Amino acid sequence: MGNNKFKKILALFTAFSITISGSCIPQTKAKAYDNTTDVNNTKQYIIIADSQYTYNMVMSEYDDEVTDTCENSSGLAEQSIIIADLTEEEAKQLTFEKGIICVEENFELEGCSENETSVLPENISKQWNLDVINADNQQYKLGNDPVKIAIMDSGITIDSQYSVEERINFVPGDDGLEPLYDDLSGHGTSIASIIGSKDDNEKLTGINPNAEIYSLKVLDIDKKGTASRVIEGIYWCINNGIDIINMSFGTLNNSRALEKAVQDAQKAGILMVAAAGNGT
Repeated sequence: MGNNKFKKILALFTAFSITISGSCIPQTKAKAYDNTTDVNNTKQYIIIADSQYTYNMVMSEYDDEVTDTCENSSGLAEQSIIIADLTEEEAKQLTFEKGIICVEENFELEGCSENETSVLPENISKQWNLDVINADNQQYKLGNDPVKIAIMDSGITIDSQYSVEERINFVPGDDGLEPLYDDLSGHGTSIASIIGSKDDNEKLTGINPNAEIYSLKVLDIDKKGTASRVIEGIYWCINNGIDIINMSFGTLNNSRALEKAVQDAQKAGILMVAAAGNGT
């Protein structure tokens, strides 16, 4: 019962108050992820097959075009999802192949720029994150059951205020970074503080200091990421028993592949929380 109450509180908090955070919360923006080259004029596509048989057929036919994914992306293969660099003609032809559910261009999710940063009022309370959702009301109590929260963001810098159970990186080129430099934009770190900081009577106390936090890095230093990384992250969460996924980004693009991943996470009993009210 306590666990359910916490989930509702966190969902309400994110939807209502994340935009007044002292850090920059990404504005809902999206654009096509253009992976075009002058040599072969290819773009990156997300392909979903209806079976392992069709998946293997596509992998065999487009072996050279398949994009390498990180070692934590085994969930994509399990779901018969392929990320590949194709020409427009190749992508069009593939849509007519029997057993192909969808072929859609990968797209970029972008965070807000510096001039879009929200500023907290001078008279804001120290525990504004609790106040805005009435979490200080005696009606709400934290349960004793552990809650596994995946923060899908720009990484989380190491801090004594909270602990990170596991760090998973989906951003190419960012493997092997020390935890001290894991989040070069600071955004994911801010979200982790809001959610799980321990009470030291000085800094902001998180909504649930006892939460088990998992860092899923899908945004780069510029707070940009792709739909394919988010999909990879969602399936990692499904396979690792995550209770809540926090996603402080959004998109205006319609994506059948992303929709499928969200639906699969819902079926697995995962509560997904996305930022709301960002931008002007």
